[in-house]
Amino acid sequence: NRALPEQRLLTFIAQLTDSLTGEEEDMETLAHTTRRWLTRICGADGAEGRSLELNDQIRKMIRCWDQVLQLPCFAPVTKAGQTILLGFSEACFPRDESSLASRIPVLRVVLQLEGDGRQIAVEALSNAVTSGALKIVQQVHDDGTHRSELMDLLFESPSPLRCTLLERLANISVAVPGMRPKTVQAGVRWGDLDPVLTNETLWTRLLSPVWVQACESPARDSESLGRLVRQVMELLETSAERLNNGTIELLPLHSVLRSKHTYQRLVGQVLGEGKVTSATILDSEKQLQCFDAELEQLQCYVKMFCAQVKAEVEDLGQIIDSVLQGYNKIPLDQSMSKCDGIAVRPHLPWLFSLRGSALFHGMWKAAAKSKVKEAGGAEDGVLTQEFVVGTVIPHVRQVWNELADSFESERAVAK
Repeated sequence: NRALPEQRLLTFIAQLTDSLTGEEEDMETLAHTTRRWLTRICGADGAEGRSLELNDQIRKMIRCWDQVLQLPCFAPVTKAGQTILLGFSEACFPRDESSLASRIPVLRVVLQLEGDGRQIAVEALSNAVTSGALKIVQQVHDDGTHRSELMDLLFESPSPLRCTLLERLANISVAVPGMRPKTVQAGVRWGDLDPVLTNETLWTRLLSPVWVQACESPARDSESLGRLVRQVMELLETSAERLNNGTIELLPLHSVLRSKHTYQRLVGQVLGEGKVTSATILDSEKQLQCFDAELEQLQCYVKMFCAQVKAEVEDLGQIIDSVLQGYNKIPLDQSMSKCDGIAVRPHLPWLFSLRGSALFHGMWKAAAKSKVKEAGGAEDGVLTQEFVVGTVIPHVRQVWNELADSFESERAVAK
């Protein structure tokens, strides 16, 4: 093998295949032999190519495999051709993940070859190169150690392969948890601000003018990435508009509040500075806090106070369930109206503030019992909300306030 120049050996293989009978066993043997020769002559086995620079080694691999796969006997559609292709993937993109740092230089060379305009004649080999590059991106991203280096390399300048690789990264950033990105169609669902905001470094670069323009290219390689970038831009634009007019839904609002500064930076990058102010975000946060607090107070009233006195809670329970089930899609400007018409609403903050007082709980149950007795009701009967709100709460509140006043008076006398 080492004695023959590669071009003469290629000619020899072509002549040899012409003389074979076409038996599958013969072709498979030849394929494995050729695969071993390619691996050796390109230095992928650590022997012949020890002195080759990585750049030259990978270039030689692609050139030699490309020439071999153009031979009719090794057409990629044949079993022998598949054997040769597998050899390329294992040689250029080995499965050993012991040194992820070594993957970045391989990816750099592959991208340089694209920049040099090096054309690969066999489409299946070109696809194998792309697949190998995608595997490197996935491995480096999952490991996390060299992500910064990977990002710098991919964002050096727009190119078809870089668009394909960045599409993988972008899909990883918005993928459904637990699903591999290659199984997820590119797309961002309304409200999915968290994946964008938690990957600020990626999206800040993808939303820059250079890459937005590159994604608008009619080239097939950038089509999917361009669609994803446009969806993120629309998501930021729509959320900003709804945040400003108060109609933003609670799911994206929570995302905004978790990453306020990141959100403002990305919106400013897409729409211009000042489109969403800190004051607007703060006002929305206060409204959300009021709604969440009232919902928590209502739940506490139903689960704790009503349970202690056997009060009827079916209607209130339905309101709570309805709010919880549709919580993510509730527009902020409609949130506070969810508790409209609830008779106990004015008393909720006061009751909630006393939820941890054993003394108050004792007074609460005693007040309910005494008022039921005064009304001539059965001790084990179910109290209506009208009775609790109209009779029990005013009574226990009066008793509690009198007790508090007596404590204050004694304290004043003691002073």
